[in-house]
Parts: sequence; structure tokens; C-alpha cells
Amino acid sequence: MTLRPNLKFVKRSCFLCAISVSLVSLTFAQDAVPVASRSKELSKIDSRATKIDDQFIRNAVGIAGEYEKAGDVARAVDYLHAMSLLKPGVPAIEGKLKKLRDEVLAANVFNLNLEPSNTWGDPVAFVTEGKPLRVAAQGEYRLLMNSMVGPEGFPDDDPKLELVEDAPLGKLVGVIVEVPSKPNRKGRAKEKKPVPFEIGAEKVIRPRHTGYLYLKVNLPSQSKPSGSLQVQLSGYVLAPDGQNIGN
Repeated sequence: MTLRPNLKFVKRSCFLCAISVSLVSLTFAQDAVPVASRSKELSKIDSRATKIDDQFIRNAVGIAGEYEKAGDVARAVDYLHAMSLLKPGVPAIEGKLKKLRDEVLAANVFNLNLEPSNTWGDPVAFVTEGKPLRVAAQGEYRLLMNSMVGPEGFPDDDPKLELVEDAPLGKLVGVIVEVPSKPNRKGRAKEKKPVPFEIGAEKVIRPRHTGYLYLKVNLPSQSKPSGSLQVQLSGYVLAPDGQNIGN
């Protein structure tokens, strides 16, 4: 028995397939147009955003430069720091900010002699919260001891010895005594115990609070050192009375 194809059915099927393909093609074409249009519009927006970013960077660096030329490098640093928070990670801003900070730390320089035999004594400077300063020291002194010491060495928790805990013996150390805060409702000001820190030959300090900077050499109170250290302060630092004492 020979099977003959139903020509009418085949023709009808082919016609339906052709219509289906045409509809699918038309649908793809309709979807493709909006995608291309959106892509073009997004490119325009990206271009405008890039121009705005570039303008922002130029303005930020330019204004900082104007502050610098006007002689107020500190204000230039503050301005650029604020801009870096709005737009973090921008090389032009970060690079300029580092350069200006280095300039600040190298400026406002003043020197003093520090006797290793002195205890904390009087404050050497007034410092401001978040404003960096540099402390650099050089020189040598001779240390003479006439004390009875056991196998445990000097106890670092004996207040009579005035040693800073965990700091090496003979190292330059500092402490910032916070300016008393305003009294609370009970009429008492919140007092925080000052925490000494190591300095050594050089250290950049970013104070956690505003107050008075004290320096000393980490030696027992009964030691008898001879000689002195030459200490240089620079950056955001004022005299204890709040006056600018640098050059």
C-alpha cells in the first residue's frame, strides 16, 4: 500500500509555520529596539556622570590649591579630607591630600630640650582631636642607677617608679591629658584617665581628644640620668596657652 502525502495538509502546515516564524521574528525585532535605545540612553547618562565626576575632582583639587596659595594649608587639608569622604579612592584627591598633610607635618616647627630626669612635669603643647602632629627626638643621655632590683626587674605597675607599662625602659613616651568636658546633669564633668603611649625617635600622633601633651623618658624615678634629648614638634600643635609657637 503506497502512502501519499496530504498536500493540502502539508501546504497548510507550512503556511502556519511561516506565520509563526514571522511572528517570532517580529517579536524579537520589537524587543531589540527598546534595548538598543536604552543602551544608547545609558551611555549618554554615563558620559554626563563622568563629566560631573571630572569636574568635581578638578574643583576639589583647585579649591584646595587656592587655600594653599592663600597660606592656609590646614584648611586645604580639611577641605580635601571632606571631599575624599564624598568621593573616596580618587587618586588625584588622595595624592594631593597626602602632599598637603606632609606639608602640614613639616611646618609649624619648634624645638625644646627634654631632661630625662624630669617626670611628666608641665605640658609641652596643646593638641587638637583628629589633627596630626609629629614628635621627633634625637640625642643621648647616660643612665646611672643605684637601686636594688630583683630577678623580676623593675615592677612596671609601681606608681612610685613612674614607669609606663609595656614601654621599653629609657624610651621617650607621651600622654595627652584631655581638656575637662562640660559638667553633666549631676554637675560632674566626665574625666577619662589619660593613657601614655610610646614615641621613641619619631612618631606621627593623631590625638583622640583635645588636650595637653606631656613628654617624659620612661625611667624609674630614682634613676640619675645625665644629658638631654632634643625634641622637635611640628604640625597641628600649639603652645600650652593656645598660642602658635612654631615657625
